[in-house]
Amino acid sequence: MPVKGFTNNGLNTPRIVLLRKRIVLGVLILLFLMACNPSQAASPDSISSPTPRETALVEPVDAPTDQISFPTLLPTVTPLPAVTPSSTSMPVPEFRNSIVFVSDRDGNKEIYRVDVDGSDFFRLTENIEDDSSPQWSFDKTRILFLSSTGTSNHLYTINPDGSEMVNLTPGAVGFNQCEWSPNSYQIACISIREVTGGNGLVLVDPDSGGTETAFTAEGRILDIAWSPEGEKIALATEDVDGIMVYNLADDSLEEYELGDGFAQSVAWSHNGNRLAYSFGPRDPEIFATLYTVKTDFVSPKRWIEEGGPEWVISFSPNDEHVLLESSRLGHIEIFFFNLEASELIQLTNTEEAEGNASSANGFPVYSADGTRIVYVSIQEGQSDIFVMDSDGTRQRNLTEHPAVDAEPDW
Repeated sequence: MPVKGFTNNGLNTPRIVLLRKRIVLGVLILLFLMACNPSQAASPDSISSPTPRETALVEPVDAPTDQISFPTLLPTVTPLPAVTPSSTSMPVPEFRNSIVFVSDRDGNKEIYRVDVDGSDFFRLTENIEDDSSPQWSFDKTRILFLSSTGTSNHLYTINPDGSEMVNLTPGAVGFNQCEWSPNSYQIACISIREVTGGNGLVLVDPDSGGTETAFTAEGRILDIAWSPEGEKIALATEDVDGIMVYNLADDSLEEYELGDGFAQSVAWSHNGNRLAYSFGPRDPEIFATLYTVKTDFVSPKRWIEEGGPEWVISFSPNDEHVLLESSRLGHIEIFFFNLEASELIQLTNTEEAEGNASSANGFPVYSADGTRIVYVSIQEGQSDIFVMDSDGTRQRNLTEHPAVDAEPDW
């Protein structure tokens, strides 16, 4: 029997009807899925690539203190922190470019300080007595100097800013040379013994002012030099035909004979391997000149065969040169001797000074890095502090004053 409302035209057979139902059901399921996921409903032809957009940076605003602020995800440029010395690095001395010297420009000899470029000129002392021989401590935090009271020189220390001047030797003892230890707060001095005419080696504690006589000589002690580790002191003295060495560790004194004569000045190399000294016979007609010897004190070597006399001042910081004063030209000039090339190099030449006793160059002192030398130049009767490069170039007057400026230390 035909169903009401349907015409049996061959499309309403049970098989066709079932197929239709399945198709309708599939379409309904597809429509449901498209409704749940619209992106899949878009036709491939309708998908377009996103256009890049410039995003403006948003200026930060102060977050309320009662809220938590979170870091932005945008990268920020952070400046590198300043490099600070580690606890193991050596501090750079504040006064590494400062030179101390003596001047009588204010009526008597006082101690002054000036930077190597001529700036920061500063008077350190203001005493009735004459002050002399200023010298920096190894770390450039203190300065020692001698101050005369009548016939004696007494040892003082002072800070680089002029504060805390201390008389370390208020008693009757006097000194004519004092040297800081190269690595500690110890001072060695040559004492003056007015009664016998001899000298003593005296150790001074710059904190307590305590003094200890390490050695007493019958004749004159002419020069002293610390070993680089601060454990020994070499002495040039008239008492022996060579050099004496005092050992602080065991309070012992050794004599080393180095020939027929005596040492007039002495310097210890910075590596501690050898000494340089000015040595000559006791015959005043024969000049003293440069010698070196290793610390076993065997086989001393003479470096200069003719001319002289030469006075040893110091080794260069790299130990390649020995700094000298020499009067071989008839007046004192500054030289260095190149030990590797075995060559004597003249560094200063006072213009028109030959035969003029009032013209001279002396008191040379290396800078800590060995690149420059400070010294005294006397020209036309005027004594000034000069600085030059260690090869003798770029000589320049640092003080340029009609007063007597002398005894620099760097």
